[in-house]
Amino acid sequence: MSSTAILLLLLLFIVYAGYSIPIHFQFNSYCRDLAAATSRVDELNDVRGIDDGGNNAFERAQWRSLLTGDFSDLSNPDLQARAAILSAKVRRSFIFAVALVVAFPAMIALFP
Repeated sequence: MSSTAILLLLLLFIVYAGYSIPIHFQFNSYCRDLAAATSRVDELNDVRGIDDGGNNAFERAQWRSLLTGDFSDLSNPDLQARAAILSAKVRRSFIFAVALVVAFPAMIALFP
């Protein structure tokens, strides 16, 4: 694998991290506000069922709903607007992550 491929992949990874890390902070803030608005703070703070990424069942359900765009049942218009914006960012981040995974073998093939 050439140094060009390594540098290009490193650059893509840095760009991805720079885009995705703030999204995770926004997601955590959204989960806290959603839990408070829906009286589900106990569910958010539940440490049982935490996965390897550190998310519990409440957070995984919210991430899934943002990824699929299924958050229309929110009655709070402010949370609904935040969810719509965050959902678009989460989807772009997911597409970027998949593209990064696909780019890795492509870079190896293009720059042996």
